Amino acid sequence: AELQQSWPRLPLPAVLTTLSLFSLGVDAQAGQAFTVQQPQAKVTVTAGETLTLICITSGVAGPGPVMWLKGWGNENKTVYDPNNRDPSSRVTVAVPGSDTNFTIHISNVQPEDMGTYYCVKFVKGSTGADEVFRRGSGTEVTPCPALGPTSTAPGLYKACEGPPSLAPPGSSPQVPCNMF
Repeated sequence: AELQQSWPRLPLPAVLTTLSLFSLGVDAQAGQAFTVQQPQAKVTVTAGETLTLICITSGVAGPGPVMWLKGWGNENKTVYDPNNRDPSSRVTVAVPGSDTNFTIHISNVQPEDMGTYYCVKFVKGSTGADEVFRRGSGTEVTPCPALGPTSTAPGLYKACEGPPSLAPPGSSPQVPCNMF
């Protein structure tokens, strides 16, 4: 006697619907490429101020933290690690608990804080250690030079802010334009 393998016989529409749903699920997941966006290419800041560095992620990635690093390569320094938070740190997360917004604030900025910062998504590697998965394009933080009046140096102001307006409240300041 010849053995026949018996498969459940489903109507063709049911088979096609099942295959379509399966392929939609796979395609939807494959179409969600993970991205790390740092919209600020360059930020100027004055010592003592609070610096905000923006990082937004989208898409699907494996488990692992999003961290902030100052510098790249062998010379990098971890600035923010959600798994190793220091209560005395000047770095705080802007939106605690968010899965997509990893914006940070660095308070009381100092000259040594100048440099390029990277928002980096890590995933667990085969050894269980965190490995770089994606990184943002970087945000260069530079000091704001003093060129005009400030409270500590009469006659000087910070170039990032421009001179103070002498216009009365509610009116538009008049900016002189010198032609040479």
